Amino acid sequence: MKTRNNFDVPVFEYYDNGGKYSGNRRDEKKDDFNYKTEIVKTDDGKYITADVWYGLLSYDCSEKIAGEQFSADKDGLSKAYEFIDSCYDKWLQNHEPIIYVSEYGDDDDEFDE
Repeated sequence: MKTRNNFDVPVFEYYDNGGKYSGNRRDEKKDDFNYKTEIVKTDDGKYITADVWYGLLSYDCSEKIAGEQFSADKDGLSKAYEFIDSCYDKWLQNHEPIIYVSEYGDDDDEFDE
C-alpha cells in the first residue's frame, strides 16, 4: 500500500495485530522527514497515533514536530496517512529528498528468480 506521496505503508490489519511502523525520507542536509504510526490502547479504548519528527535521531531521542490521534479503524488509518502526507508536503517546501535507485530496477521482487 502507498500514500499519496509514495510512502510504503502497511494495511490496517498490521496495526490491529500489534504492529508499529515508521519510515523516513532523507534530504542532502540530512534533516530527514520521519514518521511513526501505531495503535495505542488506553482505558478509554484505542486509537491510531501518527507522529512526525525531523533529523537523524530516533523517535525517542527527537522532538516531535507534529502528532495526531485518529480512530482505530481503516478510516482512521487513512486519515493518519493523509496527515503524514500533509506534513511531508510542508517539509518539501524547504527540503529536496534524495532519490535512491536500486541496482535491480523498480522490481519489488528483486530476489525472485
